[in-house]
Amino acid sequence: MQNQTYHYAIIGAGLAGLQLALAFSRDAFFRDKKIVIIEPLAKNKNDKTWCFWEKGKGKWEQLIQHRWAKGAFISTQKNLEFELDPYQYKKIESLDFYEYAQKIIRQNPNITFIIDEVKNTTQSAQQVNIQTTQQNFSVQHCFDSRVEEAFSKSTQYIKLWQPFKGWHIQFDKAVFNTQQFTMMDYRLQHKNSTSFTYVLPFNANEALVEFTLFVPTLIDDELYDIYLKQYIETYISQLPYTIKTVEQGVIPMTTYPFHQVNSHALTKIGTAGSWVRPSTGYAFKYTEKYVQKIIANLKAHKLPGYQLINRKTRLQDALLLDILYEKNHLGPLIFEQLYEHNPIERCFRFLDGETTLLEDIQLMNTVPIRHFLRALWRYGTKN
Repeated sequence: MQNQTYHYAIIGAGLAGLQLALAFSRDAFFRDKKIVIIEPLAKNKNDKTWCFWEKGKGKWEQLIQHRWAKGAFISTQKNLEFELDPYQYKKIESLDFYEYAQKIIRQNPNITFIIDEVKNTTQSAQQVNIQTTQQNFSVQHCFDSRVEEAFSKSTQYIKLWQPFKGWHIQFDKAVFNTQQFTMMDYRLQHKNSTSFTYVLPFNANEALVEFTLFVPTLIDDELYDIYLKQYIETYISQLPYTIKTVEQGVIPMTTYPFHQVNSHALTKIGTAGSWVRPSTGYAFKYTEKYVQKIIANLKAHKLPGYQLINRKTRLQDALLLDILYEKNHLGPLIFEQLYEHNPIERCFRFLDGETTLLEDIQLMNTVPIRHFLRALWRYGTKN
């Protein structure tokens, strides 16, 4: 097979790969760089929903399908409603993002998009060699979204999972408050675990209703349907409804240091690069931040992964994951106290990894601190 040479390769045209490719395509600094994107799928299906909070207008406004100005946190004890101002909670469908990104990327003659499967990659002193089913590539730097095989075999790090299943449902009559989404509703739980329902109303008749867990082990698939049906009939309406679409997935919530395999010629991106916030599962805005940092590093002639991962947020995530691993039932209490005793702007800043030391102290004073101190002690004995 003929060997092709590029400056950069992006393996995977998902959220991370396409955001990075968009950033390359929009910056004149990279106009003379040959870039190849290698993706095994056509990416022509709506396979997930991305949501994020954001102040004012952002760079993805043309893709926003829905937005909410109010949110709610519900438990067996509390019903907390909050104004999101100065934030809005925004929703993007993955297919809209894929089509938008590919349209722009394909307009750039220096970027090649290839539908193919990577079979093997090897690193040498100056480059990464990529073998696909049809071609060979040599690149100066590879951005790889594939999760390392070592992750599945590792037993050293905390591993929880965020499995979810959502129904896009439609009623014949108005049943939803279109101005408010439900971030977490803990009234229906799986066996005293950290499990909750998430509700995004699209209009008065339609919503995405999703059952989600933060758990050490996965549950049987049929249980999602049971919980979704029970939640809808108990807490939304007993009127008949239609399931229009279904989405389902699993997000790893782990202290595993995916990013530690980064090298002079390879940078892991997306989930494979520790880009998904382990304590929340949110990825869209985190990806935007990491891409901006990579672009800045490259333009400053630094390695792409230089100072990419925030150590403070990694520690905060590790402590929460430790608590949820040891005592999974404490999740509802921790999140309840977080949202009840802090302004929503401070909560969002914390979840974005943007809090000051004073704000961190204020937050810690509102959650069951003894559990975090015990988690900190366990963390210290392992590291």
